[in-house]
Amino acid sequence: MGQQPAMGAPPGNSPTDCPRGAANWDHVGSAILGYFALPLAGIDTAVRLLAAQRLLDRWTAASAVDAAVVVEAGDRMLAFFAEQYPGATVITEQSVAWRNADNQLMEGCIDLLLETPAGYVLVDHKSYPGKDPVGHIKDKYVGQMRGYAAAIQSITGRPVVETLIHMPASGKMFRIS
Repeated sequence: MGQQPAMGAPPGNSPTDCPRGAANWDHVGSAILGYFALPLAGIDTAVRLLAAQRLLDRWTAASAVDAAVVVEAGDRMLAFFAEQYPGATVITEQSVAWRNADNQLMEGCIDLLLETPAGYVLVDHKSYPGKDPVGHIKDKYVGQMRGYAAAIQSITGRPVVETLIHMPASGKMFRIS
């Protein structure tokens, strides 16, 4: 697993300021995930800020992170995609259901896909605030991402050319190989 270029460090009052295990940590992640599910590239900055604030308020996470920080994380993500995958189509929140090779029914929701001429780039957002993101990814998410990649190829007939874990709190993308 390799780390992609950093997307820029987050400013103060970022999601990392809310300690792991804090009562509303899952709410912070849900608010951020909800924001990233929006068609961000087509929304005016003022509207994005309002949407981020409403999501943080709805998830009772506004005391843990500023809406401007969430908007900045989304802007960094979009800039990263434009630089690394120019012209890619962004597809968010795709529910999938498939049967694996052992005939087990698998279901999930893919956070984000980039459709490129070569195939898909699979992106999963994680709000992990800890000190060992690489170990955390290896322990918790590699299997999930491999399952999603298999599902995408099975459903679409097109390959997943890259799999990325996006950690907006640290401003980084991690490549799963």
